[in-house]
Amino acid sequence: MHRVLPSLLLIYLTSRLGAAQPAPAQGPLQPAHLNGMPNVQQVLQSVRGGNARETAVKQVAAFRQLREMIEKASGGRVYGNELTPDEQRLMTAYAKAIADIAGPIERSLSQQERRDWFAARSRLETSDDYRDELLKQFFTAEWSDWYLETTISADQARRRKLDRTMGKGFSSTKFELVPSIRRTIYMHLAVVIPLLALAWRRETRRFGFDQEKPDLVLAGFGDYPLRTLTGIVSDVQETTTITKTASYDTDGKLVSVGEYKTTTRFGVLRSVDSSGESHELTDLGRLGLDEGHVASVALLTRLGKDRRVLLVNHMNQSWYRSDENVRRALKPWLWPVLPLTWGVLLVIRLTAYGETWVAPALELTALVGYFVWRSRVTKRRVERFFNDATGPLIDRTRRRADELVEELDDMMRS
Repeated sequence: MHRVLPSLLLIYLTSRLGAAQPAPAQGPLQPAHLNGMPNVQQVLQSVRGGNARETAVKQVAAFRQLREMIEKASGGRVYGNELTPDEQRLMTAYAKAIADIAGPIERSLSQQERRDWFAARSRLETSDDYRDELLKQFFTAEWSDWYLETTISADQARRRKLDRTMGKGFSSTKFELVPSIRRTIYMHLAVVIPLLALAWRRETRRFGFDQEKPDLVLAGFGDYPLRTLTGIVSDVQETTTITKTASYDTDGKLVSVGEYKTTTRFGVLRSVDSSGESHELTDLGRLGLDEGHVASVALLTRLGKDRRVLLVNHMNQSWYRSDENVRRALKPWLWPVLPLTWGVLLVIRLTAYGETWVAPALELTALVGYFVWRSRVTKRRVERFFNDATGPLIDRTRRRADELVEELDDMMRS
C-alpha cells in the first residue's frame, strides 16, 4: 500500500500541473533566450527516476535549476526586481511546480525520510553535472553554449568571493571552463602534447661524447661531427685597442683622464697534411701561442658551422675549452616553444576562471623555473662532455702533433 500511494500521488500531481500550466504569452518571449526554455509539462514528461520518490526529487531539482538559469541569465536584473513579465511568468510556473510536487510528499515523510529527501534534493539542485544533463536534454547546443559563456565566469567569481568573505568551503568552487575556452584549450593541447612527447623523447636520449664514436657528439636526435686539426701557427698579428676615460666634477670641470690598452694577438692554424685546412685563432695570448708553434683545435660542426670547443698548445702542454660552443650544440631547437605555449594555456585557463591577476605571476614563475631547469641541465651536460672528451681529444691531438714534429724534422734533414 505504501508503494502504491506515491505512484498514484505522482500521477495526480502530473495531471494537476498539466492543467495548471499558465496560458502561453502571445508572440515570442522577452528576453529572447526564454523561447528556448522548456515548459512545466515538458519537464514532467521527460524527467524520470527509478521510482516515484526519485522522480519527484529529480523533477523538483530540475525546476530549481531552471529557475536559477533564468536568474543567472538576467545579468543581475533579478536582484533589482527588474525581470520582464515573461521571466516572472516562467519563474512563477516553475515555483508552483516545485510546491505542487514537494508539498504533499514532504508532509507525508517521517523525520528521517525528510532529511534524506532534502539531502537528495540539495545534491541535484547544486550539481553542475545535473545542470549539464538538463542542458543536453532540453536545450539546443547553441543555447547551452550561450548560457555557459554568459554565466560561468561570473558564477565562479561570485563563489570565490563567498569563500573569501564567508570562509573557505562556504560555496561550491568546482572549476569550470566556458565552452569556447574549453575548445581553445583542447586545440592547444593537440599541439602541445606532441611537442612535449618530442621533448621528453629527446631528453631521454644520450648526450655528450661517445667513447665508441669519438668523431661524433650525441645531442638528442642529432649526431654532430667532432674533428681535430693539428698544424703550425702562422700569420701572427697583434692589435692594440686604446680606451680613454674622463671624469668631471659637479661643475663640469675635468678632474682626471684615464687610458686603458687592450692587446689582442691572433693568427692562423694551418694543417701541414694534404688537406691544407686552416682555422683562425684569436686566443694566442691566452695559451702563449706564437709564430711557428704546434697547436691543435677540436671543431664541433652543427648546422654547417664549425665551432671550436678545445684549443691545445703542444709547446707548453696547455689547453683552453669553450663551454659556450658546446652549449649551443647540446641545446634543443624547440625548447623555448614549450614553456611559452604552456604559459599561454595557463593564462587562458586562469582568465576563464576569473582570477586574472594570478595568471601573469604563475606564468612568470613557470617560465623562470623552466629556464633555470634548462640552464642547469645544459650546464651539467657541458661539464660531462668535457670530463669525457678532454682526455681523449688531447691524446689524439698529441699523437698527431708528435707525428707532425717528426715529419718536420725529416723535412729539415732532407
